[in-house]
Formats: sequence, C-alpha cells, structure tokens
Amino acid sequence: MNGCIEDADQFVCSRRKSAWDGRVTQVVGLDPINDETKDGIWADLNGDWGLEYDKISARHDAVVTVTADGADWALKVKSFVNGMSARGIENPVIVAKFYDIVSFEALQITAAVDFGYVLLSGIADAIFIGAPDVTREELNRLSLNILQATRHRISKTEFISCPGCGRTLYDLQSTLKEIKAATSHLKGLKIGVMGCIVNGPGEMADADYGYVGAGPGHISLYKGKECVVKNIPASEALPRLIALIKEHGDWVEP
Repeated sequence: MNGCIEDADQFVCSRRKSAWDGRVTQVVGLDPINDETKDGIWADLNGDWGLEYDKISARHDAVVTVTADGADWALKVKSFVNGMSARGIENPVIVAKFYDIVSFEALQITAAVDFGYVLLSGIADAIFIGAPDVTREELNRLSLNILQATRHRISKTEFISCPGCGRTLYDLQSTLKEIKAATSHLKGLKIGVMGCIVNGPGEMADADYGYVGAGPGHISLYKGKECVVKNIPASEALPRLIALIKEHGDWVEP
C-alpha cells in the first residue's frame, strides 16, 4: 500500500500500487481521463475471475472498470481487486456503481456507505456513480464529497460543527452560514464552529481554526487546539477569524 502524498492541491491516501500512483483519486465524468479509459477493460465479476485476470494481464496498460451486482457488490469488487494486487497486476482500477434510486437524498446515503467502504479499502484509482434523473454535475459533487470524507481528495473547505444545545448562547446556524460564505473558498482548511467551550474544543480537535461560544454574546477563537483570541464580542468574531487565518498564511482571495 502507498503512504500519503499531501500538498496544497492534493491529498492521496493509501491505495493499492498502480500505474496511477501519485494522482488524486479520479472522478469519471469530471477529470480528463477519457482518452485513457476509452479502450479500457470491463471486468465481468459474474464469470470466471481467472479468465478476467488473464485478460487484464495481457493488457497491462489498460484501465480496468470493475462493478458487480447484488447487495454484496462492494465485497466482490474488493476481493477481485485484491486478487489483482496479489498477482502483481497494477492496471488502474475504476470502481463503478449504477443505482436505480430516484431520491437524491437516498442516493447520497447509499453511495456514501458503498463507496466509503471501497475507498477506505484502498482499491479504487477512480470512481463512477451513475443514477437516473440525476445530473452529472450533482453526481460529480457527490463523488467529491465522498472522496473528501474518506480523505482521498480534499477539494473544498471542511466545516465541523456541533448541533447546538442548551449551552449554545448564540445563533449557531446563521453564524455557520456566515462563516461558510466568507471562507468556503479556502480549499483544504478545516474550520470548527462550536456552540460552547464545554465540548467544542474536543469535538473540533483536528480543525485548523475554531470559532467557539465563550458566553452570552462572546466568542473565543482557536488555532489548532490552542485558544489564541479569548472572549471577544460576537460582532467582531468573524472579521477576527479572517484576520487570524491571514496571519498564519492560510488565506487566499476568493
């Protein structure tokens, strides 16, 4: 398995060794890989796997698309691709799944579970999600969200927020909306927005910056796990958060 490659534009976490080593996990229909996939191989997991491995081995430069039917499709795909690795086959692998789901909300949940397992197993160099009556733009956005959640490709700002409770002494929902509007272009940053200092710092422990309720009408700001600006008026907190991000060199103009 590979280690991780991280820089300002990409984050590639452990995947099987393949000809696409060093690339972020690709999204079919978004990334410019059509020329590489047009003469690829579709692996038939319903047939003789030995024959499929022989077919792939004979074309070591071909991109292999793998899918399967049934509720255990992800287990089948994982087993097949692990078999490729065991045989020293390093062809790039696209894991594809076509869903017959009308509700986009249901699709989001199902695809996240399915592809989350596949991606965390480290077997996919690219993914393809298909569904009727869903635009390719929506499917691409869903794919990127799943890749970000599994830390295979960071493509946007990540916000960590608690649901709010009786200890939350400011309007968490509207504040989060304002912070997103001001910072959503900061690709790769994690920003925590928490209701109180009781659980907030722990829940956002891996955030780069934090915005935490400190008392009625007051906010404390964090850099990593350290509270660096304490108990300031809420009306000043967002501009001070932006200033803090700029101070540490993480701000770019939208």
